[in-house]
Amino acid sequence: MPTFDLLPDSLADRLRRYIRPKDSPGQHIQAQLPQDVYHRSQGQGTEPHSSGLFNRARNFAINNSPMIENAGIVNINNSVFATGKPALEHLEPYTEPGAAMDSSARDPPPKCHPGTRLRISGKLEAWLDALEREWNMMWLHGPAGTGKSAVAQTFAEHCSERGRLGAAFFFSRSNDRNNLETVIPTLAYQLAVHCRSYNSALTN
Repeated sequence: MPTFDLLPDSLADRLRRYIRPKDSPGQHIQAQLPQDVYHRSQGQGTEPHSSGLFNRARNFAINNSPMIENAGIVNINNSVFATGKPALEHLEPYTEPGAAMDSSARDPPPKCHPGTRLRISGKLEAWLDALEREWNMMWLHGPAGTGKSAVAQTFAEHCSERGRLGAAFFFSRSNDRNNLETVIPTLAYQLAVHCRSYNSALTN
């Protein structure tokens, strides 16, 4: 397990002011801090007079707390917030998992057969790869039963294989996947899962 002996003296000194000592070691990050480590960092041979949390500290635990040093200030954040779990847990009850591209509720999903729908597929791929788009939205429309869902599924899988899929929602009247109130939470949930920066922004 890592100890404060491995940290630069300046960082170890700042950490001692911010980490609360525990009565017994925890199960996650554990370390023992001899007093002479503090003395070495201060260049003193005797115990300094200090009211800090680490004065006479022997055993302590840091649980679920990633530490980030920024401009000389150590911020200790609960990793539950750092990983975005509250945002996902808050959104999940309002989502429609069965509407996702790879949901088992849609297995097997409608897809284009190889060698078919090449013109429309090429148009969608050209729009996806365009460096400068006139429009940021592509509307795929047509009469019922013409294969729009198959084209959309095939295109979504293509985007996913290239790491370009943010989120997808496939409506279905026959399976009650048509509740508009679940659309935004579902898309936000999928974006938070696929994109770390969006997850952080949503959590904050």
